[in-house]
Amino acid sequence: MNLLRAIASALFDYQNLLRRFLPHDDAWVDELVVAVGQELGLSLVKSMFLRSWLRGKVGASTVVVEAWTIVRSGEHLELKVRVEVSLPGPRGFGRRTVFSRATEATGDSMFDEQVVVTGADPWLSQPTRLAIERMVQQGGEMRAGRLVAEVSGPELMGPHEVQQVVRDAIDAVRRLAADPGSAEVLARTDPVVSVRVQALRFLLRGAPPADLLESLVADPTPEVAVVAALAAGEGGHARLRELLDTAVAADALVGLAPRLLPGDPAVERALLQVLAAEPPPEVLRLAGQVGSIALVAPLARVSGPGRDAARSAIRAIQARAVGERGGVSVVDAVGGEVSEASPGGAGSVSPS
Repeated sequence: MNLLRAIASALFDYQNLLRRFLPHDDAWVDELVVAVGQELGLSLVKSMFLRSWLRGKVGASTVVVEAWTIVRSGEHLELKVRVEVSLPGPRGFGRRTVFSRATEATGDSMFDEQVVVTGADPWLSQPTRLAIERMVQQGGEMRAGRLVAEVSGPELMGPHEVQQVVRDAIDAVRRLAADPGSAEVLARTDPVVSVRVQALRFLLRGAPPADLLESLVADPTPEVAVVAALAAGEGGHARLRELLDTAVAADALVGLAPRLLPGDPAVERALLQVLAAEPPPEVLRLAGQVGSIALVAPLARVSGPGRDAARSAIRAIQARAVGERGGVSVVDAVGGEVSEASPGGAGSVSPS
């Protein structure tokens, strides 16, 4: 049975191959090809063996368009279009698979998951990334300056839909060729925040331009500013303090840790904010170094991998709080219950 199915499938594929290369009576396909050629300025080419197809130049790109019908579900005919766009250059792209080589992540999750860029670093502008994504989703692949895409489906209803496929292919090739591929440009201006952060981190592996850190430290986007401020050393400390009340408070706290002292209200507020989520180990240690007894309750609620570090922080706070009114006692470390110490035992913390 499996052998018969394999034979039937092979014959089906062979039938569709013949429909591409042998004479046919699908006059509407030829009419469609002519209409597309007139709209895009491509010349109609006729051959004794091949059906009518299109060839021409659109700007600097050489474009070839071919269309034919294939059989789906018995006698159902479906249009198939093959587009080739050539523009000399080293860059290329294709669909990412489990066999694709590892490449630099751009921080654009949709692009990184779907696309692999060849012949250059993948630091491409958002319009270029979107144009390439569209072509990859349509099965397009570009190698050695030549993009090939074969598209079929019920959505290819007429000349307009075919023209759009061709225009998308030309647009992807043009944008890829013209894109400067600059990590610095993306770090400064990309509309996707995660791309800006990833590009900046990439640049920080080397020697970034002199004015880059200075401008990005002052950037209004906290996720970008904190990376720049951490890399700027002394020059970034003031900005890190400004970021203590933002979503990047944890990173700002870690960057400021060597300079912090107990009793800083801004630091206390930031610690309370970070402890309410999933605090990293560095923040838990910092809480023990500079936190007040107000942090004991949220520290006692920390579970999972950070539990031991949180308990250590509580003990450090206890050591500073001994003798102070309003100390705390952890009566059930496992459950995380915290109670105020009695007057006779002020400041005691007793994990059970």
